[in-house]
Amino acid sequence: MQPSVAVVDTGVQAFRVGDSDGVQFHPEYDRETAAWVIRGKEFDPERETALLAELTDDTVAAAAQASLVFDNFVEIAARGGRATTA
Repeated sequence: MQPSVAVVDTGVQAFRVGDSDGVQFHPEYDRETAAWVIRGKEFDPERETALLAELTDDTVAAAAQASLVFDNFVEIAARGGRATTA
């Protein structure tokens, strides 16, 4: 397996195996999507309420950073895994 292409303190976030690229997070999530997923699970009402309460402006802003990471990953993957240097 080739080396990871994105690693943070918590672990590997993007990787390549052969010609396939993958990510370990859900960059497509926004507040509405996350709420929809939570409501679609079979959580007890108390747990659902707690999870929905975690969808704050701060968590939405943190998720926006994941989208930036993903956009950069897509750009690198489109170039065949070659990052540019500044």
